[in-house]
Amino acid sequence: MLVEGRVTGVVTTELRNGEGQGRISYENRGECFFLPYTKDDVEGNVTLRVGDTVSFQMTTSQRTGNLGALYIRLENPAQPVRYKGVICAIRDAVGYVERADVVREISFKLADAVELGDIQLGDELEFNIETRNGEEFACHITRLPTGSVVFEDVDPEVLKGQVVKPLDRSIQVNPQDPLPGRLRFRGRDRSENAVTFGEKDQKGHYTLKHGDWVQFNVATDRRDKLQRATNIELLDESFAFSGERRENGVVASLKEGCGLIKCAEREPLLPFLVDEWISPDQDLKVGDEVEFTILQDPIVSSKLSATRIKGLLPGTVQFENVIQTELNGAVTKEPPSPRGSTKAMERAAEEMGLISAHRNGNIEHFPFQSKDSDGNVRAKLGEEVIFDLAQVKRNKELIAVNIRVVPKPRAITPPSEKPKPEVKPQRQKVAEKLFENGVKMQNGPKEREEKQTYQGWVAAIKDAYGFIETLEHDREIFFHFSNYEGSLSNLDIGQEVQYTITSKGQPQGKLSAENVRPLAKGSIARPPTGSQVYYGTVLRPVRGSNPEQPYYAGIVKVGLPDGDGEEYEFGVTSLSNKKDFLQKGDLVQFQLEGEDRGVLRANNVKAMRTKLRSTVDHMKGQYGFLNYEAEEGKKLFFHISEVKDDVALQPGDAVEFYLITNQKTGKSSASNVVKLDSQRPDRLIQRLRAVSVDEVACGPRIHVIRQPRGPDGTKGFKGSVKPQSEA
Repeated sequence: MLVEGRVTGVVTTELRNGEGQGRISYENRGECFFLPYTKDDVEGNVTLRVGDTVSFQMTTSQRTGNLGALYIRLENPAQPVRYKGVICAIRDAVGYVERADVVREISFKLADAVELGDIQLGDELEFNIETRNGEEFACHITRLPTGSVVFEDVDPEVLKGQVVKPLDRSIQVNPQDPLPGRLRFRGRDRSENAVTFGEKDQKGHYTLKHGDWVQFNVATDRRDKLQRATNIELLDESFAFSGERRENGVVASLKEGCGLIKCAEREPLLPFLVDEWISPDQDLKVGDEVEFTILQDPIVSSKLSATRIKGLLPGTVQFENVIQTELNGAVTKEPPSPRGSTKAMERAAEEMGLISAHRNGNIEHFPFQSKDSDGNVRAKLGEEVIFDLAQVKRNKELIAVNIRVVPKPRAITPPSEKPKPEVKPQRQKVAEKLFENGVKMQNGPKEREEKQTYQGWVAAIKDAYGFIETLEHDREIFFHFSNYEGSLSNLDIGQEVQYTITSKGQPQGKLSAENVRPLAKGSIARPPTGSQVYYGTVLRPVRGSNPEQPYYAGIVKVGLPDGDGEEYEFGVTSLSNKKDFLQKGDLVQFQLEGEDRGVLRANNVKAMRTKLRSTVDHMKGQYGFLNYEAEEGKKLFFHISEVKDDVALQPGDAVEFYLITNQKTGKSSASNVVKLDSQRPDRLIQRLRAVSVDEVACGPRIHVIRQPRGPDGTKGFKGSVKPQSEA
């Protein structure tokens, strides 16, 4: 039981090695008491010496009735005690020191430490404590060498655990909770333990996620024995556990704590913060190959950045995949030579040349860069070359790589003989023909009549451009509406067209269609379609439904995906409804064509989906919204191009539609929207609402809509009375 009020006494007996009991003498009304105390009764991490003046509270043991001392505080040491600490804050000519003996801060006036010179955060100090007006202050301050003050002991054992609560760096740290993070791990006895951590305990400032596997050490505070995790490092197995999609690229630029990454599978440069570098012990440099995770901004969904960036070995990142090797061609456009300033050389390195070659029975033109030449010999205009064909991951463009110049044979003529006429090899003739065709292709309208023409079908129509599916059904060709020689109002998906190919005006030598002319329906011969109907599943959609896939054609499989059914390719022209948006996993019915040619393809592909019904909530620009929630709190949207027969929909209109989900973004939308004609007009609905029950009960009502007129034009009817006959 405590006695109210603090009293003062003097230490007469010290603790032996911090153990046992000591004694404090206390005098009251001429009577002297010797009160026992233990180490746990002393406040702070201080050692009491004989002669020290202390203040304490007296207590009476309920079991024995003996007096004792509790909550002992050192007031005036017999010999001045030196304390240690580290400067943690400086505000308004006052410094604050975190004490090494107790979890508490003590202040000091900068004027009392003028002899120390320039004082900075983190400086280690030694000082005495004096009381002024009931408040403790640090005095007689001296600076200590770095490393003299130790707050905690770090266990060298490396532990492995999982992040239960990651740090939220978007909010300011709460002073009341300096260790907001939390890890869980198993101890030596296999029991599950938890430990907290703060912002300074992580090696680096990269993003940690819930469930990440990390390795760490446990630090124990000497003052209050509190344990926390420190030296936290992210383990590679975290990426496999989280299932997050990892992409790779090359660091393109670094500037003031941020930078840009040239992605292997994305077109634009991706921004990032240097703090997201997982290996802070290694320097991040321009040109480093890295692996990272894409983070979408929670406010602006189109804003992306790279996080959790990890270094890769040189040569790991590949921007293209080689799909065909050892092709022969001729250089029809030479890339510029890298000369001048560094920036000019970088720009020249990005500009493309062109190589023309025979492929699949057609003359095709492939862009290339100077760096793609094999060795120190640069391919020049008109030279015959051997190259590999690669597909760029980020935009699916075909380019020439590993280019080797074919050396020209030299004939040795004896001095006594006359030189024989040069006989050109067949391969050289082909190269010269390719060069001639490639040059003609770039000469513009003057050589327009000599360009090779191609045929295909319109596969997609956007705001001001479209795409054409080739006769081989293996790729799509871009075209702008300005190159369409027909009525745009009649342009529709599946339209048969004729076109030429050019790379003029396209970035990095990309090919596009020009002189696009509509053809009459049936101009392009299609193989006969079999009568048998098959039922199956879409294994791969057309590239228009999934732009990231490398192949244009989609694949359907007879039966279920895990069955043993045959697989067949299909394109936009194979769809029964050319505007249908087939996705992976959709159930379909189809027929086969091309049996006479030995190459079977799916045709008349039709999705077997469930039709849904709803009403139009509102229209906004090119989009409409239905009173149907595919996601919680969000109305289902559709694009006006999905409305059948281009009907103008109004709020309240009843519609029928299919529900589709974009597998890349996870967002749902309505397709094949059809307006239902059975809806009552608004004027009838308003009239029915106004009809009362009495009116309905009394039967139909008659309204005069026109007054009668006589033969002479007078209004109304005239009464006539016949005279009665006499009896």
